[in-house]
Amino acid sequence: MRSAWVLCPFCQAKTKTKILDDSILLRFPLYCPRCKKEMKVDVIQGIIYFCSQ
Repeated sequence: MRSAWVLCPFCQAKTKTKILDDSILLRFPLYCPRCKKEMKVDVIQGIIYFCSQ
């Protein structure tokens, strides 16, 4: 199994969240320390989808 850092969908910076290949996050509150934004994202099979609020 491989692990990867979740990248911010806006600025593409590395966040403090790490996931595995088979991780599924639904409506996960992701915070980016670089652009100071908090957003809800879905992560399915390593692909990040931005949730509209």
